[in-house]
Amino acid sequence: MSWKERGRRLSKSLLMRWKRALSYSKKDWEFEDYPVRVRRQDVNPAWNSEHFKQHPYIASIPGIFLDAGGATRRAAISALAEAFARRRAYLAERGEAMPRPGTYTMPDFASTERIDHHGDIVNEILEILEVRGAWVSDETCLWHFTLNESVDEMCARIRGRFGADISDIEDGNLAAIAERIAEGRR
Repeated sequence: MSWKERGRRLSKSLLMRWKRALSYSKKDWEFEDYPVRVRRQDVNPAWNSEHFKQHPYIASIPGIFLDAGGATRRAAISALAEAFARRRAYLAERGEAMPRPGTYTMPDFASTERIDHHGDIVNEILEILEVRGAWVSDETCLWHFTLNESVDEMCARIRGRFGADISDIEDGNLAAIAERIAEGRR
């Protein structure tokens, strides 16, 4: 392991410990209470991905599996703050709290029962959206893939391919979209 890598690990460890120590002074944690790391992605030119070209910076909160990309450091942090707000709202709906800053948590994986039932359709949708190598669950929504286009544009592409109007599926839930397409095929 290089000295540079050792320095990064030490820096991350100290930041996590510092934020955890500070977290004991309050009960309700905000985005600013969490350790945030920003790094520039090393983009492989062979990937030829617009996503990586438009989002060269990645901001993350170590320990809680949350990250977001942006064109600049500030944009990546702003996108991370939005992802944090969505995660916090989601957990609040379930009656759960955000994990303590500076701690490591294991991710909860959502069910894939509905997605698995319509696997072929889901694969076609991902192909249309030019998404490769994504893990999707029953809770995956179109806005998870809106890096280069809006949800409306994605809905138009899906309608063009399948002839199904999905504009009324407000949250863009992929499982609900696959079920709608399957109904139309019957």
